[in-house]
Amino acid sequence: MESNYKESVVKIINEHLVNPLLEDEMDLPLEEKELDSIGFIEIVIDLEEKFGFSWPVEKLSSEEIKTADDFLNVVKSQQEDAFDAEFTEHPASEDIEHAE
Repeated sequence: MESNYKESVVKIINEHLVNPLLEDEMDLPLEEKELDSIGFIEIVIDLEEKFGFSWPVEKLSSEEIKTADDFLNVVKSQQEDAFDAEFTEHPASEDIEHAE
């Protein structure tokens, strides 16, 4: 599943870069690829739309998010949190109790 996230995140990031990321550049500061503040916000918006979550306010800084790996880690974290919330809201034990 991680590779699916990675492919989607890299594709979205590359749409906003002058020079697309190469496979081994996930930890390269994106400003070296000429990402500006508008591009940063556009990536955030595109990732929110693609993965269906609201970007955490504390991660809305280019000081906090500098690389493609940083973007990927936020997406994975938000998806894990959404999964955990879904599981907590609908634990399997409730399903068993209702089936009886």
